[in-house]
Amino acid sequence: MGYRLTPAERETVIRRAADERQWSVFTEDPVVIRKLDKLFHATEVTTHGKRYKIPLGAISFRQPRKLSPRQLEQLEAARAKMAKVSAKRTGGPEGFTPGGGDPYPPTIHLKIALKICLALWGVLTSEEKIWAWP
Repeated sequence: MGYRLTPAERETVIRRAADERQWSVFTEDPVVIRKLDKLFHATEVTTHGKRYKIPLGAISFRQPRKLSPRQLEQLEAARAKMAKVSAKRTGGPEGFTPGGGDPYPPTIHLKIALKICLALWGVLTSEEKIWAWP
């Protein structure tokens, strides 16, 4: 490795031609590489990235989840509860986190992103599992 890629250069490309029965994923992002290495075998290794052949059913596209008024109320209640927990942990007022206005710690956002990625890769197939998974 002669040089390191900048974040803008660390691409992930997912492609499939209509006559192929698998997805071709090429990534130069070390985070994505680590996740894919746990799930699939790399078919090609380059200087900065890896290529994977992924089964057709491992990636799917879905409509965004639509929440009912009841689910929205439950979500707001959960957010309020999380703000109280965060306030106790940080010692600040509700909704306060050091260094920003976001009441959720970064690990919560990371878990949500991981759930979405796992759902896209077919590890979690039900939308209910995405939101129920810790």
